[in-house]
Amino acid sequence: MPTMSNEYYLDNSGNPLVGFYPNKLADPTLSWETTRQFNMGWDFSFLKGRIFGSVDVFFANTFDLLLNKKIPQINGVNSIRQNIGKTKSRGIEFALSTLNIKNDDFTWRTDFNISHSKNEIVDVGLFDENRNPVDNVANRWFIGQPIGVVYAYKFDGIWQETDDILNSHMPEARPGDVKVVDYNGDGKITTDDMHIIGRKDPDYRIGLMNTFTYKGISLSFFFNAAHGVTRYTEYMNTYFDGKTNIRQREWWTPENRINTYPANRDDSNPYGINYFGKTNDASYIRLSDISVGYSLPKSITGKLGISRLELFGNVKNVFTLTDYIGLDPEFDLDYGVPQTRTFMFGFRLGL
Repeated sequence: MPTMSNEYYLDNSGNPLVGFYPNKLADPTLSWETTRQFNMGWDFSFLKGRIFGSVDVFFANTFDLLLNKKIPQINGVNSIRQNIGKTKSRGIEFALSTLNIKNDDFTWRTDFNISHSKNEIVDVGLFDENRNPVDNVANRWFIGQPIGVVYAYKFDGIWQETDDILNSHMPEARPGDVKVVDYNGDGKITTDDMHIIGRKDPDYRIGLMNTFTYKGISLSFFFNAAHGVTRYTEYMNTYFDGKTNIRQREWWTPENRINTYPANRDDSNPYGINYFGKTNDASYIRLSDISVGYSLPKSITGKLGISRLELFGNVKNVFTLTDYIGLDPEFDLDYGVPQTRTFMFGFRLGL
């Protein structure tokens, strides 16, 4: 459905008026997406249940994708939602649990899982004269690639005073400027040097949990991780423009010839680089949870006239290992409330 936005303005007499303008175009042919999917799984157990787990695989084809297609601003808006294109997806998840040690007093159990999934664009409603699907570069949709890719110039360090800038592919540059990779090797920087430099979805995710019990004492800790994510972060923005959330950076200077961030000049980043290598790599390993508990033996709880008493403590978001400098490697944007480290202590009582 089309929607409207309000716009306040004054008439010739200075009286306030309220106007409206369309901010979304309607498409009467809009319908639901359609997905055909095939799933296959295998559950297994070995050594009398000491090792067990599962493998799950899926294959999916989606038609009539609901995508926001960019259109010329002359239409009053710059995008419209339509059923366009096809994708295919596939993925696998492997889960494994092991009872490493199990006796009357002590148990050590490990739970591990890893998953990988990938979607791939088949077509986006555009075809050449031979009816072969072609890319939609304006929307960053590329045949054979995932929907969420990072298409940009690639950062190649900072120009230094000792570099032969005049005879390089960026002869207009100055020491302290951002260096861009000449991707097509034609000796100059053009839009043809933009290419896919990363993905917005991880190559794989991992979870690992270990649980130890000794008589009435229990201890567990849980790690989760993701690899192969590239995210934009506002904190690497080199343009101030009145923004208040610019990270305090170490800038390049003639006395501080770093190769990671440009000089503090308005023109030091002429191609608008927003991805600076490792700082945009949102791969991470996180110790998400540590829990410890102690259950009083029944010989004590019986004397107290209760059936159960357990004391416990828990810490969440213990630490994170990552090169990403944004708000959080699990967040898509730098806006919101960051995850906090939480300590919890308590008891569970059964009457």
